[in-house]
Amino acid sequence: MGHFMTMQANTTFHLASGEVAKIEQCIRKEIALYDQYLEVLKKERGHVVTFAPDAIALCAAERSRLFDEVLALKTKREGLYADLASEGPRSLTDMIHTECHEHDMKRVLPLVELLQDKVKLCQQRSEELGKTVAFASSLVQGTMSILWSTTHSITTVYGKSGKVEEKYQRSSDQALTALKQA
Repeated sequence: MGHFMTMQANTTFHLASGEVAKIEQCIRKEIALYDQYLEVLKKERGHVVTFAPDAIALCAAERSRLFDEVLALKTKREGLYADLASEGPRSLTDMIHTECHEHDMKRVLPLVELLQDKVKLCQQRSEELGKTVAFASSLVQGTMSILWSTTHSITTVYGKSGKVEEKYQRSSDQALTALKQA
């Protein structure tokens, strides 16, 4: 198999400590990126609440960049143990349980659990942000609808076939002036 494995007496392959260290380094970097991602999500939510579109766009671009970095690290990490996937793709936890020496497993498993927690938290916070954005968008749309309707007279008429017809007429300039002053 790969150049980084050593064969034990029980014929079980194990990752060499150097390769486990590389995987561990990737995991630590992923955790740090997820922490940054959570901070950007927090900032972006604040900007959504205060309706700051330029700041929202900057945060969205930063989230996209961080997401790309996380994907690159995940791909790199998975490549480090891809040779061990003779039975098909396996989870990182499963691979550590079956392929790492016990002392490496005790060191790396808590990091894997932390990484999993960060991923779940990011998914949860991203969903919350999506709901906040949807709510803010509906508020803006509602406000725009109210403003539009105050600048137009709407006449509802029932036609001969029972259909409702709405006719819009521009409000007077005097009403528009009063609205602008308000």
